[in-house]
Amino acid sequence: MRKLLLIGCLFFSFSIISNAQVYMNPTYGAKSLKEVEITKIEITDRYTIVHFYFDSKDAYPVGGWIALSKNMYIKNAKTHKKHYLIKASNIPTLPKRLDFSGPYTRRFKAYFPPISPATETLHIIEEATNGFNFYKIKLKPIAYFTTKLTQNLC
Repeated sequence: MRKLLLIGCLFFSFSIISNAQVYMNPTYGAKSLKEVEITKIEITDRYTIVHFYFDSKDAYPVGGWIALSKNMYIKNAKTHKKHYLIKASNIPTLPKRLDFSGPYTRRFKAYFPPISPATETLHIIEEATNGFNFYKIKLKPIAYFTTKLTQNLC
């Protein structure tokens, strides 16, 4: 009986295939702040995830603050289609902000709706005073992978 149940559970197991395109340290034409870098862009079925690294260096010797504007978006450079920020990770969105004192570093992510995998160039626009703006980001795939997740129904 246990064997039959085990075989039944294995039979009703299923696999979910999820694709993601990953762009490590993408190049760009220009940016608005020297303290912020893009370390990775991921395009999944659910989101376009932009990974940032902030390093205040010597720009803010007595401290400052960081946050993302809720009006931030990514824009396809060719079609001009905008995808607005859905959520942020490890950084607040305005009007909340993260205050820091002295030199400070932080990694954070911004989540947007998924863009077309065929997108070649995009802009990231924050539309805020001293916003994190990047222009002409080149999406050249260096990694394309498929992950396979198995979920048992039993």
